[in-house]
Formats: sequence, C-alpha cells, structure tokens
Amino acid sequence: GVATQVALEQTDLETYLLKRRLKEYMAAGGERSFLDSLAGEGETVWFALHGPRRFTGALLEVGRYELSLQAEGEEAESVHKLQVKLAARGVDAERVEAEIEMAPGASATGPVAAPQDRYHLSNRRLMAFKEAGDCLQVSMLEGETLYGHVDWFSRWEIGIRSKASNTEVVVFRHAIVQLERH
Repeated sequence: GVATQVALEQTDLETYLLKRRLKEYMAAGGERSFLDSLAGEGETVWFALHGPRRFTGALLEVGRYELSLQAEGEEAESVHKLQVKLAARGVDAERVEAEIEMAPGASATGPVAAPQDRYHLSNRRLMAFKEAGDCLQVSMLEGETLYGHVDWFSRWEIGIRSKASNTEVVVFRHAIVQLERH
C-alpha cells in the first residue's frame, strides 16, 4: 500500500512517517498534563494568568475546568483553566519572568472562550518543530513573547525549553496568538 503510493509519487514518505510518529507520540502522551503532575504534591508552582496577573503558590487540585490554588498565608482560590497562560515550577519563576518579553502597547485581554476562535496549532506542526529542534517565538494574547524549543506537547499544553536558561515553561494552547520559527 504505502510503498506503492510512494513509488508512484502519490504520497511523500517523510509526510507519512511524520504522521505515523505523531500518532504514536499522541497515543503515549497526548493526555499529558503539567497541572495533573503537580496537583497536591506540595511543590510551589508559578502561573501567568490573564489580567496580567502572576500567581506563585500551591496547586491544590485540578478539576475539569477549574484549578484550586493557594498562595502562602492566603485562602485557597478557584481559577478557571482558561485564565492560565503560562506555568512553571516555582523554583524557576524568576528565570521565566526574566525571559518573557512584552510587546510595546500590550494590554490586558480576556481569554478566547470559543475554540473555533483560537489560534489553530496542529499537532503535526508541533511534532515537526519538536523533531527539528527549531527555536520558536511564542506570542501570547496579552503581548508576552517567549523564545525556546518544543520539549513536549499534549492536547492542551506545550512544554517549551526556554532559549536563554533551558528552563521548562508550559504554554497553554488556548493563550497562544502566534507560534513561528525564530
């Protein structure tokens, strides 16, 4: 089947192999979640929220649509997942903050609630970026820009290794306005 299509130039072998690797990758880790991996662990987590608000504290629980967060000495609060743009381990917060660039004239906006109105970013494109090791520019809805390489991705999140410090920053797909090679 596939060999014949390649021989007859009806399909490209690299495209076919990329699709196959992507299918295996998504089957193994497509539901991966940075949030789920840290919930209830007691580790400090840093979040960039819409507004632009920053939060550092404990991630108590991850619900279907909401996160339960608690800053030190404060009461727990509930935050909708669409409010979260970026996340990192608390120990990396200062490095991540230092690497985020703000676009001139950037202003606070709310999240884009309707999936069809969000920036479309295909898994195939992410897989190609991951395999190539390309340095990317990730631009967020409220003007934040981050540079790095795709380390991993899942249905909702993209793990970026920052260019300057090699720190893992989790970018939430719903908060991206553009992703391109740098």
